Amino acid sequence: MPSKYEIDMNSHLAYIAKFGSLETVELLFRTLEEISSKINSVELTKIGKNNDDLWNWLCKVQQRIKILRQCCQKKTELKAKEQIILQKNENIEKLTKKVGSMKSELNKERCRILR
Repeated sequence: MPSKYEIDMNSHLAYIAKFGSLETVELLFRTLEEISSKINSVELTKIGKNNDDLWNWLCKVQQRIKILRQCCQKKTELKAKEQIILQKNENIEKLTKKVGSMKSELNKERCRILR
C-alpha cells in the first residue's frame, strides 16, 4: 500500500501531467524537492548559529549580572564599614574632648596644689 506522501505526490503529478510529459513533471518535482531540502538545510544552519549566538549572549549577560550583584553587595558592605568608622571617629572625638577637659582640670588642680 502506498504511503500518504506517495499518494499526494502521484495526485500532484497527475494534475501537473496535463502541462507536460510525466518525466518532465517528475524531474521538476524532484528538483523542487531537492531545492527546498537545501534551503531548509541552510535555514537550519542559520538557526543553529543564531541559537549559539543567543546562548553566548545569555552567558555574558548572566556573568555581568553576577558581577553587578557582587558590586552591589560590596557597596553595601562598604557603606556599613564607613558607618562603623564614623561612629568610632565620633567616639574618639568624644574621648579626646574628655581627655582634654580632664587634662585641663588636672592642670588647674596641680596649679592650685602648688600654690
